[in-house]
Amino acid sequence: MMADSVSITASAGGFVAANVNSPHGVAQSGYGHRTDRHDVSHQHLVEALRTDARAAEPSEGVRAQEYADDLAEAVQEENPARVDRVLSRVNALLETATSAFSLTRGLLPPGTL
Repeated sequence: MMADSVSITASAGGFVAANVNSPHGVAQSGYGHRTDRHDVSHQHLVEALRTDARAAEPSEGVRAQEYADDLAEAVQEENPARVDRVLSRVNALLETATSAFSLTRGLLPPGTL
């Protein structure tokens, strides 16, 4: 099997998925799965940012919407480095943002900010 025909991804909690040269050939395995608020999908974070952006002050709302769009694109591109950069910007925004970002803050693990 050629190395470029296999895509392996992993997420917090030990979940691993492998795509083997086919959109339908997926093998999944995992250990210690959890479904608590600390294992939040990026999609949930994107949705929370967009919702919070609508209630935020205009300057914060615009930035939150931009970060939500950037995060969605980075996840779609499967670009972990870009995802990390966007999450850093989200954290920086939340450090100074108003209380309008309660949904987004509620999804992030304690100590993230």
